[in-house]
Amino acid sequence: MNQYIFITYSYVVAALVLLPLSFIFPRRATVPLLKYFYLGSRLFLLGLIGFLAQICAYKGIAYSSPTLASAMSNLGPAFTFILAVLFRFLLTLKLKKMENRFECSTRLCFFLDSARFGLRL
Repeated sequence: MNQYIFITYSYVVAALVLLPLSFIFPRRATVPLLKYFYLGSRLFLLGLIGFLAQICAYKGIAYSSPTLASAMSNLGPAFTFILAVLFRFLLTLKLKKMENRFECSTRLCFFLDSARFGLRL
């Protein structure tokens, strides 16, 4: 299947799944029309950036090896964890709890495994 068609289908399916939810769970407060335009334009730009990122990712995977493509799926959670710790948005490192140690070691294993595939070691 063509990658553009695949991305378009994924966006259409996501819209068909999420659109009925806005009618099932309506908002109680009304928002001014200008605020809707501002929010809509931001959502449009966010969707456009995500669409272009997926196109670039699929093109990059097409030009590289399948091994690297399978290793890239492990990098998503690892980079999310690293960025969350660096920017302190989602969590802080509290290594006294066993769960946090397990999470850190799991993410580190994901990252090192992906790096091993990328470096072909």
